[in-house]
Amino acid sequence: MLGALTTPLPAAELPATSDPDPLDLAALDLDALMKIEVPTVYGASRFSQKANRAPAAVTVLTARDIEHFGYRNLGEALGAIPGLYVSNDRNYSYLGVRGFLRPGDYNSRVLMLVDGHRINDNLYDSFYLGADGIVDLDLIERIEFIPGPGSTLYGSNALLGVVHVVTKSGAAINGLQASAEAGSLDTYSGRLTFGQRFQNDLDLVASASLYDSAGHSALYYPEFDNPEDGDGWARRLDDEQAYRFSARASLGGFTLTGAFNQRDKTVPTASYGTVFNDGREATRDTRAYLDLAFDRELDDDSRLLGRVFYDRYHYRGTYPYADDSGPGGVILNRDRSAGEWAGAEIQYNRTLADRHVLIAGADYRENLRQFQSNTDDDPPAVYLDDEHGSRNVGAFAQGDIALLQDLHLIAGLSYDHYSSFGDSVNPRAALIYHPWSSTTFKALYGRAFRAPNDFEQHYLSASNFRASDQLGPETIDTYELVWEQRLAPAHRFRLSAYRYTIDDLISQTVDPDDGSIFYANLDRALSHGVELAWESHLGHGIIAQASYALQRAEDCTTGAELSNSPRHLARLHLLAPIHRQKLFAGLEVRYRGESRTLLGNTADDFALVNLTLFGRELLPGLDASATLYNLFDTRYAIPGAADHRQDTIPQDGLGFRLKLTYRF
Repeated sequence: MLGALTTPLPAAELPATSDPDPLDLAALDLDALMKIEVPTVYGASRFSQKANRAPAAVTVLTARDIEHFGYRNLGEALGAIPGLYVSNDRNYSYLGVRGFLRPGDYNSRVLMLVDGHRINDNLYDSFYLGADGIVDLDLIERIEFIPGPGSTLYGSNALLGVVHVVTKSGAAINGLQASAEAGSLDTYSGRLTFGQRFQNDLDLVASASLYDSAGHSALYYPEFDNPEDGDGWARRLDDEQAYRFSARASLGGFTLTGAFNQRDKTVPTASYGTVFNDGREATRDTRAYLDLAFDRELDDDSRLLGRVFYDRYHYRGTYPYADDSGPGGVILNRDRSAGEWAGAEIQYNRTLADRHVLIAGADYRENLRQFQSNTDDDPPAVYLDDEHGSRNVGAFAQGDIALLQDLHLIAGLSYDHYSSFGDSVNPRAALIYHPWSSTTFKALYGRAFRAPNDFEQHYLSASNFRASDQLGPETIDTYELVWEQRLAPAHRFRLSAYRYTIDDLISQTVDPDDGSIFYANLDRALSHGVELAWESHLGHGIIAQASYALQRAEDCTTGAELSNSPRHLARLHLLAPIHRQKLFAGLEVRYRGESRTLLGNTADDFALVNLTLFGRELLPGLDASATLYNLFDTRYAIPGAADHRQDTIPQDGLGFRLKLTYRF
C-alpha cells in the first residue's frame, strides 16, 4: 500500500480537534476545565476517534499553537513534538524520529499526508519541511503526528511515523485574508487567501503565497579556510525563493483539490565535492498534485470513501566541479529528476452494534514516469539517463473490537505488492484499557516496511555513485507501552516507553575495489527510549506544556550510537495572557543533547529560546505577531552528511519575524 490508502473525510468535513482555543481557556474556571474533551484525531485509524482511544501516542498541534509560538514552517512546528527533531544542511531540512535520522534519508522513513493525500514523491520518497513544502502553514487546521509503524494502513514510508496535516475549510476562513511578513536575513513573504461556504453548501478555498530570503551575506566554514577558497567564506550564497498555490472545492461528498509549489535555493556548503564559493551550486524543487476524493454515507452504520489522483515532482540541481578541461577550470554538472504518478484508493467503514468498527481498503498506484539524469555541460558527458515506470498495489483490513466496555482490541493486517521487489505483509495489534475515565493504558505492536526508492536503486553520477538494483525493503518491529492520565481538572500527562528494531536497513556504502558509492541492505538498528509529555493550566490564563525524551539508537552490529542521534530532547512551552485576552506571550525553550557526527566526533548540546507576542483583533480584523528566534544568540551546529566536507554545519543565530494578518 502506498500511503494514503484511503481518503479521510473531505477537508471541509473533517472533524476539527476538540481541543479548546487557549484564548478561551484563559477565561475558564475549574468546573469548565473538567469538561474539556480529549482531542479528536483521524490519521491513527483512518476514522475519527478520541486520541485516548487511538492505537498510538498521538500528538496534535493546532492552528493556535502555530500562531502563539511563531512557527514559520512545518519543520519548526514538528520540532515541538516529543521525540522529534529537525536538522538543516542549509539546503533541505530533515526530520529525526526517536533517535533515528540517517545521512541521505531524505525524510523517506516518515509518511506525510495532507488531507489524506500522500505527499512523499516517487523518486526519493521525500517530503519537505521548509519553504519547499507544498502546504502553507497559515492554511493548517491541525497537525497530527502518529509515531510508530503505520504500514498496516499506509504502506511504504510509514516506518517511524505518519504526519497528517488537516487544512482549514472555507467555512473556517470565512472571507478574504491577506498576510505579510518581514524578518531577519532580508526575508519577506506574503499570502492572499479566500475561503467561504456558500448557501448551496459549496465549500471553497483558494490561496497563493510568495517567499523571498536573501539569507546570510557570508557564512564561514573552516574546512575551506585557505586563500584559494576565499579563506572559508561563502558570500551571498544563501538566498531562497518560493511560491505556492492551492485550491479546494467540496460539494455533495466530493472534494477536488489542486496544489503547486516551487522553490529555488542557492547552496553555500559546496556539497558533493563542488567548488567552494563558486556561486552556481543551486537546487530547484517543484511539486504539484490534483486529487478528487469522495465520502458517501451508505446507511447509518457504513460509509464508502475513496479518491483518484495525479502527482508530479521535478528536481533540478546545478553543481560546479573543478576540472581543467572545462571553461575557467570548472565543469557544470546537471542533476535532473522527474516523477509522475497516478492512482486510485477505496475504503469501506462499518460500525457494528455501536461498539465495533471494521475498515477495509485497497489501492493502486502507477508510476507513469521515474526519470533521472546526470550530465556535464562543457565538455559534454552523460553519466545517467534512466527512465522507466513501476507499479504497486495493496489491500488492508483492521478491526476495532470492544472486548469489554473499557477494553478495546485493535488488530489489522496489510498486503502490498511492488513490481520492483515483490510482496510485503505487515500486522498491527493494540490493547487499549480505560480503568477510569481519567486513565488510559495502551500496549502496542506493529510491523512496517519501506520499499527501496528509485534514487537508491538506479542513481549513478559523475561523483562516483553507482546503481543498486538488487535492494529489498527495510522492515521495522516496534513495541510500545503508553500511559495517559488526567490529574485533577487542569493537568494531564502521557508517558511512553518503546523499543524498535530495523532490519535490512538500506545504507550508503563504498566498494573497496573501485571506491564507488552505492546502497545496500547492510545494517540492523535498534532504538529504545521513553517520552514524557505534561500539560497544566495554572490559573490566570497561563498554560504550561513540557516534554522530555530519553532515547538511544545504535548499530546492532557494532553497538555504536548512530550519528545525528541525540540521547536527550526537551521542550518547554508557556502561554500567558498579557492584556484583556487580546495580547498573549508565548515562550518556547528547546533543548537537544549532544550527538555523534559521521567522523566520530561530537556535536555539542544546545538550548534555544524563542519568544512570541501575539495579538488578536488588535484592530477590527487585524492580527499581529512578533517573534524573536534564538533569543540568546546561541551558537550551535548539527552533524553534516556524507556529501559534506563539514563534519558539523553551523545554524542560525538571533533572528526575528514581524507578521500582520488582515481579515476583510
